[in-house]
Amino acid sequence: MTDWQEFCEAIPWFLNHDAKVKVSEESSQLTFSINIENQLPLLTQLLKRATVTGITIENVNYNLLAWDSLDSHRLGWLSLAPNAETADIEIIPLHKELLASFGGVIERFNESDDTWLLNTNEFLTAKKASNDATFIEDYLWAFEDEGIEIPIVLENFYCVLREANGNTTLCHKKTGQILFFATDHSFDHITPVQGCPEYTLYDIAGSENFITWVESIAQQWLNKIA
Repeated sequence: MTDWQEFCEAIPWFLNHDAKVKVSEESSQLTFSINIENQLPLLTQLLKRATVTGITIENVNYNLLAWDSLDSHRLGWLSLAPNAETADIEIIPLHKELLASFGGVIERFNESDDTWLLNTNEFLTAKKASNDATFIEDYLWAFEDEGIEIPIVLENFYCVLREANGNTTLCHKKTGQILFFATDHSFDHITPVQGCPEYTLYDIAGSENFITWVESIAQQWLNKIA
């Protein structure tokens, strides 16, 4: 079974039944700048170890990345094709440089249930990065109930990961600081930002900035592959 067949079997709801799909017959490898390899060594190691299959769905280009797991099955990511056209979104330079080689993840297949990508919609995509944190204004009442104001400037943060339930990982557009906004969770690796009530803003243990957060996720996946 090919990696694309594995993906379709694991994620049967992804494609419309009449979608036009073209699958490359040759695998390739992603390439990265020296700066990306130096700043994000675990992520680049993970991505370079993947078998990469080019997929075109309704004229949109994707890369299917797949690895052999320690349990002898295939698992992987469906990523958008690299995107160098990011001048119109305000994100940290390292993320912008990464997008020129790796477009971010929109789906996973046969994933483990103990990584931070579980049940997520998009990871590091330019589309998600175009959204800031002003959605938190809808939860202003949670802060007001505690007699405090929202402690960050919402327009200064953008989305780097969003879960299906709305929980969102945020990155500061200038400093790369990482915060997590969660109204529903059972995680034990996060702690409320000082002064904030539960089920609002959190710090992520060991992932204070973009680099440490991305590398933590990459290490989680490296631990799963052969």
